Amino acid sequence: MVAKNEVIEFLHQSISDTQQTIRAIDVKTGFMFLLLFAPLPIAQQIYDHALTDCHKSVFGLIVVIAAVFTWVLAVIMQFIALAVVIDPGDKVLRPLGATGSFFSGGLFSFNFIEAICGSKALSKRTLDEQVELLPKNDDEIVRELTFERMKLSFILILKATRSRFAILFTAVWFSVSLILCLVDRLI
Repeated sequence: MVAKNEVIEFLHQSISDTQQTIRAIDVKTGFMFLLLFAPLPIAQQIYDHALTDCHKSVFGLIVVIAAVFTWVLAVIMQFIALAVVIDPGDKVLRPLGATGSFFSGGLFSFNFIEAICGSKALSKRTLDEQVELLPKNDDEIVRELTFERMKLSFILILKATRSRFAILFTAVWFSVSLILCLVDRLI
């Protein structure tokens, strides 16, 4: 039988690894943003060229429209992939007694102004109430850590899925842009 302290250590390591993987996905998404915005310094030249040379054929026009459409879609998906997931505790079938005290999600909530200034927001619980939510024994620690691990799994899977679609749309945009270059050479 596995000792409770080994289970607790396992859960801590699992939480840490999951957080690192989520960060890696966000870094990859940031890199994809750089790729998407790389053509912006020459956007005027691309626009002028698309208006003059690529309108010579219907196919060229379709490819230009497809390139713009897929670029916009890729940018939107990159933003969605980077979006913060706030307190996914309601996505987990909460085990009996799990309070979410590990990360204390939902302890603070901010409106738009408070998000900018951060000065007026007060915690939803007092210090004593927060202390009461802390686990009292090894079983409760395991329950809390497992709950947090499940919430992080939700975030990881959601971000990985969003990132996969963002990369797919970026690859489609890149492919359509290459086709646009080839069409330009042939026209």
